[in-house]
Parts: sequence; C-alpha cells; structure tokens
Amino acid sequence: MNEAEDFDPMEAEVSRQDPNPTKYTIAKEISRYQSITNQNGMLPALGHLLMFAHIVRIHFNRQSTIRDAYNKHLQTHRPRNVPKEVKQRRKLRVSLHIRRADSCGNNGIYEKEASPIDSNAQPTATRKCYQTFVYMDALKRVESMAKDRTIEVYLSTDHAGSVLHEIQAEDAEFFERITWKVLNYGRDIFSYMGNDSLVIEDPTHGNHGALGESAVTDLWLLSHGQVFIGHLGSRFGKIGWLLATARYNSFVPFFSVDGHSYCCEIDEACGEMIPYIRHMQDCMTYYFDGTDIEPNADYWEVGTTVRRSFVEREEAQMNKSANKKKKKKKKKKKKKTTTTSEEMEQ
Repeated sequence: MNEAEDFDPMEAEVSRQDPNPTKYTIAKEISRYQSITNQNGMLPALGHLLMFAHIVRIHFNRQSTIRDAYNKHLQTHRPRNVPKEVKQRRKLRVSLHIRRADSCGNNGIYEKEASPIDSNAQPTATRKCYQTFVYMDALKRVESMAKDRTIEVYLSTDHAGSVLHEIQAEDAEFFERITWKVLNYGRDIFSYMGNDSLVIEDPTHGNHGALGESAVTDLWLLSHGQVFIGHLGSRFGKIGWLLATARYNSFVPFFSVDGHSYCCEIDEACGEMIPYIRHMQDCMTYYFDGTDIEPNADYWEVGTTVRRSFVEREEAQMNKSANKKKKKKKKKKKKKTTTTSEEMEQ
C-alpha cells in the first residue's frame, strides 16, 4: 500500500476482522491457511478466491480525497418507530448493484425476470437491465432467510434517488423495514448521453473526474455487503463482490440477476462455458484478450466463444504431448525387451 489507511468507525463496525492483530492472531490465521491446503500444497477453490480478493483489495487503496468524498456523500435512510428489541438484533449487510443508464443496451427494455445461467450472452449492444422489483424479489428472499436479523442495504446505482422512491412507492412497508445506505451524487454528473455521447467512456462529455470519483466510492460502498445482489456480468459488480470477499475474508453469497457467476467473462454465455472452466485458474485469471485467438465472427450475436477454442486447443496440445510421451515410452520398452531377448540367445 502507498499509504496507511484510516479505519473509520463505520468500517470498524462493519468489518469482522481485527484492526489490530497480534502475533498470536496472525500465526493462527497462517496456520488455518496451511491446514486447508491439499496434498500437493495447492490452495482449494476458496483459498484461490481469497488470495485474489486480497490482491484486489491491496490495489484498491483509497486516498484521503476519496475517503472524504465517501463520507461527504453517504446518506442513510433508517426505519422509523423501530421497537427496541428490533434495534438490538444483529445486522445483515447486503450490497445491491442496480444497473441503469448506458448499461441498458437492450433497446431500453427492462426485463421482468432474472436471467438464468443458461441464458444468452449479453454483449454491449444487447446488455440487459432489469425491473427494480427483480432486485427486490432477491432482497426479500435474503430477508426471509436472515430470520431474526435486520437488513442494511448498500445501494449502488446512478439513479439512487429515483430507485429509492420507486421501491417505497411499490412496497412502503418493506421499504420502512430496511436501512438504506446510498451515495448521494447529483444527477447532473450522470448526464453524459447528450451531445452525441452515448457511453460513459466517451471523452467528450467532460464529467470523467466526477464519474470516476462516484465509481470508486460506490465500489467501496458495495464492499460492505455480507451478501451481494446485482450483476456479476459486470466488471464493476465483480470488483465490488471481490472487495466484499476481502473485507470479510470469506465467500460472500450472491444473487446475480444477469445469469453470470464470477468465473464467466462479461460477454460469454455463462452456461455454455461452464465445461471449459476446468479449475480456479480458469475462473480467476482467464480473459480472452490475453489469448492469441481471434474473436469469433458471430460475436455480436452469441457473445465470445474464445474460451472454448482456447481450452480445446490447449487440451489437444496436452493430448498430443501425452501421446508422444506414451509412444516414446513404449518404444523404449520394446527396445529393452529386444535387447534382453538377444542376450538370452547368446
């Protein structure tokens, strides 16, 4: 890290990790990791995930300006008239990522159901957005499983105000049971779709500084969730989920409305690619731009299938190498047998 980070009261309260570890607790944690390695000395799937998440967290080192911006814009909407016994219940923190604006490439159509894992790929032009109640259905499922815990939602969206009003209008009773935390940035910084600017990356709209700040602070907001609801078919959503995983040093359960798990590329048909995600290295480190395989010609219709081509080529090379070794071994064995026969004849 390039600076020591402050550990403000809210973060200390939300985190389960000891902000002041002793030599004993560090040694205990190292011993725990050593105990879960397999016989080959390799970490299991969770170990790979945690290692990757902590690397992301180390890179995500907030400067003082970002910490100040986060604290400045953070707003909390708390339930009113809450009984004392309810206030004393443990909290369950839920990260909620709702995509809007230029993320919705499907002709402005908002889906009424979450996409299953075997749904079509979502390249930029056909990327889907979902009705707010799709996310609320997932949140209500989480609430029903949380039993005697109160729900605290960390909402990341570029329509925070309108989304909250929509939730309240549709189900006021549910809205008032939940604590909502949002970053209140003015709508003007998200108005980049005029003047021929259609996407957030367009260099002509002039809001890059404010948009960058709001993105980084929103990622930090998402990192507080012990459960994640949103989009893992989004690089933004993936980073938010990884930061939460690092914060709690454990797997964070997720409900991904776009039919993606973390292991799938954002523009893959996730279900079709599952057979080609063979191990955690494929899950955590594969990206098609890192291969020398040309994108498939029908990319805009079916998404990227480069992973399949990459794995099939790699396995063909491995099989070829294995067969070559097998033939070499067989030839060596045959030569040895022939030599032994000749010696016996002599």
